[in-house]
Amino acid sequence: MTRDRLTFRALRATLFAVVCAGMALAGHVIAGGAAPGGTLFGAAVAGTAAAALPFAARPRSRACLIAALLAAQGLLHALFGAAASGAAPSADGFARTLGHACASGLLTGDLPGMAVAHAWAALVTGWWLAAGEDALWAVLHWLRAALLPPPPGIGAHPAARPPRRYGRGLVPTPRLRVLRHAVSGRAPPPAF
Repeated sequence: MTRDRLTFRALRATLFAVVCAGMALAGHVIAGGAAPGGTLFGAAVAGTAAAALPFAARPRSRACLIAALLAAQGLLHALFGAAASGAAPSADGFARTLGHACASGLLTGDLPGMAVAHAWAALVTGWWLAAGEDALWAVLHWLRAALLPPPPGIGAHPAARPPRRYGRGLVPTPRLRVLRHAVSGRAPPPAF
């Protein structure tokens, strides 16, 4: 894998992790939970980014992003809930802390409200991430087409080429239109 691809993959995974962990933290604090420390939040972002890195090789569909956001937000909710309840991860690992947080969430009785809030947040952020990546790719392709000269042989019949498929939609690329019957060096008549 080239360094550029790995850098872009890491950037995509980090953006996903920051948005996901930020939404989970905001929802946790809005719901009345105590804000976890910066170390725990940093660990949550790093863990989410590490989990997302193998899947960040290419743009994912909105449904895939929403499913991944739901799963990650569920785990982050359990982690933040466990940290707020004082259950620190023990030598037995994260499973005991996760189980404690899920059990305490089930016993409080506000599970349907939390599920609706997490589903809504996952839908909105999944749509936002997918639309943002589509917009970024469209802008980058437009800039490339506007700044770089077209390869030889392109430009004679620009309407004959179909628009290219980028991301999840068709994005027409701007082309230099060359007039076939233009005569360069011609000026208006001297009477003007």
